[in-house]
Amino acid sequence: MNKKAATANPLIRLQAQRAGYTDEMVIYLHANATEGIDPYDTRKKLGSGAYPQLYAPVVDGILAVNSLPIPTQGSNLVVPVTLKSEVAGEVTLSLTELRALAEGSEVYLVDKLQDITVNLLAQPSYTIDLETAGELADRFEVVILMGEEQAEDPIVDPTDPIGGINLTETHTQPGVTIYAHRNTIYVGNVQGRTQVTVVNIAGQRVLSRQLEAEGLNAIHTNLPAGVYIVEARSQGGREVKRIFIE
Repeated sequence: MNKKAATANPLIRLQAQRAGYTDEMVIYLHANATEGIDPYDTRKKLGSGAYPQLYAPVVDGILAVNSLPIPTQGSNLVVPVTLKSEVAGEVTLSLTELRALAEGSEVYLVDKLQDITVNLLAQPSYTIDLETAGELADRFEVVILMGEEQAEDPIVDPTDPIGGINLTETHTQPGVTIYAHRNTIYVGNVQGRTQVTVVNIAGQRVLSRQLEAEGLNAIHTNLPAGVYIVEARSQGGREVKRIFIE
């Protein structure tokens, strides 16, 4: 992976590779971009043959370069990714370039079929074995968690526990991921029974859930939009993360 010095606009480049054949797609963040087709996008032209094809599906087509608005600090962006292969067998998805993301940002690849969440900054490649050829249209997502500075939130002191949870982000469960997309909270890579607690910035415990399933767990909520603190606690440790629910 090539992590270049910061430039004006964040960029994430993904590659699909099998047997020496490669294809790539780009997620490009720009203040003037939209979620639809705009001048910063590049449409994907599909080919045929042995090489895998990687692209972003949107309402009006498929994109090789998917430009999107820059998320605010502390929020997240979920980008669907489609892999198409006319040949069965192993395909490796890799993060090959990361540019200009805010300090403290994280990038994850989510395999919804296998319930696997990969931290691409720690493990830039992920290999799957396709039993059959075809288009995997709703299997993968790239999740970008934008870094934030604690000092920008004047409402709470991160050293003061509220709702029984210290607000300082804690990472003592290696591999566990916490993020939100719209009104759903995702807790990934849990091992064994895990207690999830959600607290709002007023100090109120608004949700508590016990997870039994390993892998990626989706917790659907009806919470109002805003910033929340999520704690995932198990015998292996605890993970505390700030999230933004839309």
